[in-house]
Amino acid sequence: MSPTTTTTTITEKPPSQTPTPTPTPTPTPTPTDTIITLHRTPTSLTSPRPKFKNTLLASVGYLELANAGDFAANVWNEIPVPTHAVICMAIFGPIALLASLFAARDLYLAVSNLRVLRAERKLLLLLLLARSTTTPSTTTTAATKETSTSTSTSTSSPPPPTPTNTTSTSKARALLALNTRQLLTEAIDRALMDVLLGGGAVLVGVGTILAIFGADAAVFEASNLLSGFVGNAPAAAFGVVNAGWTGVLVVGLQRRWRGACTSLSLCAASSTAGGGGGGGGGGGTGGGAGGGVGGKVRMRLRARFRMLQVHAAVNGVTGLVAGMASMVTARMWWGYVVLIPCVVVVVVGNWFWRVRLGYDRAMWRGEAEPEEGEEGGHDGESDVVEELGAVIEARETLDAWVEGPLDRLMGRIVRHGMAEAFCERLARRWGEHPVFAGDTKEVCIAVGDLLSGSESDQARMLDECGLFLREDGRKILEDRERYLLELLGELLLIQA
Repeated sequence: MSPTTTTTTITEKPPSQTPTPTPTPTPTPTPTDTIITLHRTPTSLTSPRPKFKNTLLASVGYLELANAGDFAANVWNEIPVPTHAVICMAIFGPIALLASLFAARDLYLAVSNLRVLRAERKLLLLLLLARSTTTPSTTTTAATKETSTSTSTSTSSPPPPTPTNTTSTSKARALLALNTRQLLTEAIDRALMDVLLGGGAVLVGVGTILAIFGADAAVFEASNLLSGFVGNAPAAAFGVVNAGWTGVLVVGLQRRWRGACTSLSLCAASSTAGGGGGGGGGGGTGGGAGGGVGGKVRMRLRARFRMLQVHAAVNGVTGLVAGMASMVTARMWWGYVVLIPCVVVVVVGNWFWRVRLGYDRAMWRGEAEPEEGEEGGHDGESDVVEELGAVIEARETLDAWVEGPLDRLMGRIVRHGMAEAFCERLARRWGEHPVFAGDTKEVCIAVGDLLSGSESDQARMLDECGLFLREDGRKILEDRERYLLELLGELLLIQA
């Protein structure tokens, strides 16, 4: 019997049985039915939605260099202090103190990220707790699930309208795992680094300045302590802690990649490209498309995890070596020779994270997702793979469709979740547009209204769309791809 006679099988059921309804696909958002809400501030219109932001400062990459600013005090640790040593101390002592201000600023930004991550974590934990007490056993068959769900709905009061009812459990667990990793990364790799290295820079800076007045015995001893073991101890402590966290991170990323290698959907998608042609013309075409998406996703997933692993490993080893070398500098000058390559590697690693690894993402607030259990139980993974394919295609073809008509450009902006960012940018550049009129605290913008207006207004709107996609759209799509790749890795680990 042909496996494609699904309709015949349903019609042969007894009249008393109702066929299982086909899941309705989620409609693609269009400009005419998209509403964006912005909060009005004294200076601008901003999104009320909290975001996890890639705000690592480039200046904190030089904290290791600032902690080495005591070299004059340690190398020329003698009385009277040579004139050239005094000049070096007068220069590098204040520089170390100045670096601590950048560390304080970066700490503030890190704490802001930690706040939004903790808020998201609370929502996800509440969701999973509610699902653990309300969701039927996942070991039942699809028909039993449908019957038990109908019975529970008719015999008990409906649950409150929370995200619990619309978000799949597997995707919620993946979001929670990703949230946990980002939370620990911000807390250890950033906040702890700012506290310890920034505090160490203060001690080293004060000790270096005190060394200028080393003719006084008490000042000399205090300078030796602050620019020696006491001032360099925070850097050594951070190196040890960071090395331990790096080991955990590298092993965890390897487990996620192994989960991707054993993924049913990705393996099937990749292999379909080569074996889809035998099933006829239609099957061959579909297989080729699916294989292309699966192959691209696997390739980018591997590259993403490998870059994260290499960055973590290099960062951990460098921090450990730099911490130990900083302790050596208190007594031996050659410790600074070891510190030189460490400083260079830390600066490059800081750049690599900001440009190649970090990304912005909106916090999860309970958006509707497909229910778990449809399409064989891998819908969460399939949805992410499908969305990744769309994002990858959009990035690759951005230059081709950025010159399209206004309605098509606006449709792509909405379809790829960029409408909110576009409205924020438009409010800054074209604040006199009628959609931003009024003095209410919240501004609700119907994206379809941006398509109306005079010919000159539409021409300017077309230019604004093109500029947005060229200047901001590529970065938004890039951030979205990085986020989805990491989310997919968590999903694959859960389902492996």
